[in-house]
Amino acid sequence: MKEIHELLDAFIPLKYNFSHGRECVKWAEDRLLKDEEENDKEIALLAGCTDEEEIKELSLEILKKYIDKQFLDEEYCAGKFIIQLYEGYKSSSVSIQRLDSIISWLYDSFNYPWLSELAPACEYATIGEDHRYSFENEFQYLHDLWKDSPSVEAFKKKYARGIKYVLSET
Repeated sequence: MKEIHELLDAFIPLKYNFSHGRECVKWAEDRLLKDEEENDKEIALLAGCTDEEEIKELSLEILKKYIDKQFLDEEYCAGKFIIQLYEGYKSSSVSIQRLDSIISWLYDSFNYPWLSELAPACEYATIGEDHRYSFENEFQYLHDLWKDSPSVEAFKKKYARGIKYVLSET
């Protein structure tokens, strides 16, 4: 199915309760308008959906049908969520305090080793500016690795704990 990864990108924040699913509904509406729903009743139902839980369920059903299961892996989704969080932070649409609660929740829920440095760095960054630099280095490092990784395995091959970026001054 065309543009299924757009639905995945819209679904990931919904999966972690960071959005209300409007982007998933819009994706389905676009499929109907372009006559690309391939007679899939879940896509038609999603296009008219308003209930957040139902949006989540229908989006997941559609994704399970049309996307490789590796893209629904919990760790992969968490990594791709880091990309979206980073971009939200850089655009100032996500505050450091909101990031702290989300990243702490991700780490507490899944305990991925690659979050073991980011979670405390984010917490310290909420305390003061002097901690912000190390947090932003780690956050950018993880963002860039996940952005360039087509799978969890590819990410793990590149990831090296303790490696930090030096942020370019712009």
